[in-house]
Amino acid sequence: MKIQHPCLLFLFLVVCWLALHAQGVGTSAVASAVEIMQSQMRQYFYEEKVESIFFLYLGGMSFVWGLYNWKTDNRLWRGMVYPILAIGLIQLIVGGTIFWRTDQQVTDLLALISQNPMEYRAQEMARMEPVNFWFDIYRYLELTFLAVAAGLFLLARQKKHELLKGVGIGLALQSTLMLGLDFVAAYRADVYTRQLMQFSMG
Repeated sequence: MKIQHPCLLFLFLVVCWLALHAQGVGTSAVASAVEIMQSQMRQYFYEEKVESIFFLYLGGMSFVWGLYNWKTDNRLWRGMVYPILAIGLIQLIVGGTIFWRTDQQVTDLLALISQNPMEYRAQEMARMEPVNFWFDIYRYLELTFLAVAAGLFLLARQKKHELLKGVGIGLALQSTLMLGLDFVAAYRADVYTRQLMQFSMG
């Protein structure tokens, strides 16, 4: 079909340009949304891996200190050994698991978001739901441990029981550290979950 009138030709070219521009803007918006989500996801897992190093450090120090003082004659310190050693072992397991799985997890998620962004969003939303739930449970447990530790400490002072006082002190120290670390991790998980909820290809 020939377009003979110059105005019609000009109008035809403008419409084509607008159509191509609109398509380009849409593609750019999608690419931008994916790139932003990739950056947010990398940041989340980077910070999670950094925190896992704190877990490994605390767990390692707790474990070494606990083993070193396992047979000490100081009853206060010996009481502290039990909760510090037990929770230190948990810190080592949790920190090690997160540290060694994170890189592969990021690689898999980057591949998924590049191929199917909405599938990535669905999978991560499903994964983060129990993660956020369990962080709430952890906080309640750690606050419960702090209350138990305070009770043990007060009872031990009344009974002049140094071993029991040590258990209370050790439990309070570890529970406070875990509460602080889990608070940071829970906040980070909430932020990442909100970013997933806002992620859209529309």
